[in-house]
Amino acid sequence: MQNNLSDFRKSYQKGELLESQIPFNPFDFFDYWFAEAAINESVEEVNAMTVATVDPDGYPGSRVVLLKGYSAEGFVFYTNFESKKGKAIAQNSKVCLSFFWPALERQIIIKGLKETLGSNGVTSNYKVDLAPYTWELVQATKSGKALFTQPPMPIKCAGAPQKAMYLSCDHWSRKGNLGNIEVDFCTTTPGLFGVADYVPALMEYVKKYGINLNFQTNLVEVDGSSKTALFKQTDAEGNVTD
Repeated sequence: MQNNLSDFRKSYQKGELLESQIPFNPFDFFDYWFAEAAINESVEEVNAMTVATVDPDGYPGSRVVLLKGYSAEGFVFYTNFESKKGKAIAQNSKVCLSFFWPALERQIIIKGLKETLGSNGVTSNYKVDLAPYTWELVQATKSGKALFTQPPMPIKCAGAPQKAMYLSCDHWSRKGNLGNIEVDFCTTTPGLFGVADYVPALMEYVKKYGINLNFQTNLVEVDGSSKTALFKQTDAEGNVTD
């Protein structure tokens, strides 16, 4: 028996989404759409989302769960580690989320990795509990590449990512290891610091420690186990490349 469902289609006409309308910070965009969905009485369970994973045999699987929180650090949902979903995520950290709000004719798809902070050489000085691990990494690094990033604004302290970088470089310099370490700083901002008067002094440290600067470069994905990071970079004409 064959059923033809080609006519089962709704015409979506409530609006359009152009790439030029999307904010540079994707979390701002999600926050805006989520807030609109939350106050719309026609949207039921605004935080319901589909989580897609891949099991150890390579088969994809999906199920609907509830979003429990989100921030610039990621999206939070609860799961049983012993469930099929939990075991799949443990084996393959790549996860995809999908929000569908029919009443608004909107869909958001989010690709990412399970949280890797606090392991595999990935840390953040925006989480106080990771401070010991950050210091452990600084002390253990003798050669290779050290990558420091600054997330999109607004953030609690715009100078925090740079402070961690300069302190780390000072430690490596004192230990005689700095010459064996390539230090990169990737920031979403178009310049080193928002207050122009501070830039000359900061540039002295950049030159002293041989730091490579990458402006308008946004970190979008980290895979700690493979030591890889994916960025989106915006050029002077506004073109975005990976």
